[in-house]
Amino acid sequence: MGCFEEAHLAIIDPPIVAINAHSADPHFETSNNGAKLQKGDFLLIDLWGKEKGQGAVFGDLTRVCVLAKEPTKKQMEVFSIVRKAQKAGIDRIKQCFQEKKPILGFEVDDVVRGVIREAGFEKYFIHRTGHSIGSEHLHGSGTHLDNLEMHETRPLVPGSCFSVEPGIYLPGEFGVRLESDVYIHLDGKVEVTGGEQDQIECLLQA
Repeated sequence: MGCFEEAHLAIIDPPIVAINAHSADPHFETSNNGAKLQKGDFLLIDLWGKEKGQGAVFGDLTRVCVLAKEPTKKQMEVFSIVRKAQKAGIDRIKQCFQEKKPILGFEVDDVVRGVIREAGFEKYFIHRTGHSIGSEHLHGSGTHLDNLEMHETRPLVPGSCFSVEPGIYLPGEFGVRLESDVYIHLDGKVEVTGGEQDQIECLLQA
């Protein structure tokens, strides 16, 4: 929280810092319960914020890592499925805008959810693929990537920003959510902001 303040960022709630089984709860709320990171732990961090000042837009990112030299085989498997699903959704959006074809919110959710379904983990993906992002509200009023909580029939449009954040949550074990933000420029160029995560970060090298 001190780093957010030093960077002059405005936030609405503290970030999510979830260890091991807590990362399997997509709505886990971090508390000062004395939990300590230990070697071998799996860690999910979901953070958001924006610059202070009028017109600034929120950024909303989720990353995962392990306090080990390498993740487990199961962690790598789940991560690869979630990453494949996220990339499939982003690629479909880019393709549609390149071809000047409309794409609706529920259609992106279907693409992403289909990858996870094919891998046999559909019942562990328990929220929509993404939400609209605005300058005043982290969860904006624009088009969501959703065919689970609602059937989103609005199209994605130039000038809009939204998250793409599929997840697989294994109760009692761990959860992987990968979240990047996408901005569609007024000329139709689709840009991923804040970067993308292609592998589980390993925080211990020895």
